[in-house]
Amino acid sequence: MSLSVTRENFDEWMVPVYVPAPFIPVRGEGSRLWDQQGKEYID
Repeated sequence: MSLSVTRENFDEWMVPVYVPAPFIPVRGEGSRLWDQQGKEYID
C-alpha cells in the first residue's frame, strides 16, 4: 500500500466541510483579489 495521495484519493477521503472557492486568485493587493479573467473581488 502506498501513501501517495492523488487528486482522486483526496476527493474521496476529504470531508466536505466547506465549498471550494469558485475562482483562483492570481493577484492580491490589500483587501482586493483578482482572478484569472481580471475580475476584482474584495476580501
